[in-house]
Amino acid sequence: MPIEQIIGSVHGIVCFLIYYACISLWNPTTKLYRIIHPPTFPDDHKWGVRQALGFGLDSIHDDFKVVATVDSHSRVYSVNRNVWRMLPSNHTDLPYKRNFELCANNFLLSIGLSGMMAFDLNNEVLNCGIKLPVTTFNCTVTDFKNSQAQAYITEFNASIAVIIFKKMGENQSSALINLWALDDEASLRGGGIEASWTLMLNIDVSLQLQIQTVVAYSDIVIY
Repeated sequence: MPIEQIIGSVHGIVCFLIYYACISLWNPTTKLYRIIHPPTFPDDHKWGVRQALGFGLDSIHDDFKVVATVDSHSRVYSVNRNVWRMLPSNHTDLPYKRNFELCANNFLLSIGLSGMMAFDLNNEVLNCGIKLPVTTFNCTVTDFKNSQAQAYITEFNASIAVIIFKKMGENQSSALINLWALDDEASLRGGGIEASWTLMLNIDVSLQLQIQTVVAYSDIVIY
């Protein structure tokens, strides 16, 4: 099977796309797998062209789920129910990194073109345009679109956090790296609750080190 891309891995189950034709869930330990045929979308919204995918675990119902978004249309697949369900078309955003980045605390998360995106795996609701932190260097969503800044969803002390990296100076000779922790996950569920963030790290680095991107964050405690 030609694997096009790995969508995600949760609790030992790997989800990957097979050449834009179908999705597979695979357990490397037991060698068991399940083939999932892609959901149907309206004719003017083409699967495989403008899609974004995510894979996560709804720990409340012990149910693995796959989310597929094409433009403003979204579907969610439940392993327990073995069926795709249509979600309300109430968004116009897509993850700017193509797929959802992180599964944490019963959410699938990514940075979208209008803010952070969060899919509630328990209630099966997709919320878009969640306010990103106001950075110390006035980073905007436009900066993400123009590749002047990069943002990454991660975990920090069991909380959801975002790392923002932006080149600075006339010659872009330095960069600032901020790590912000989300104060309250209630903002991810919608309902008009605005997200608030707390700055945890603020690092100024020289690009003489040829830093191009932030790959990972590790919280190391030395005694």
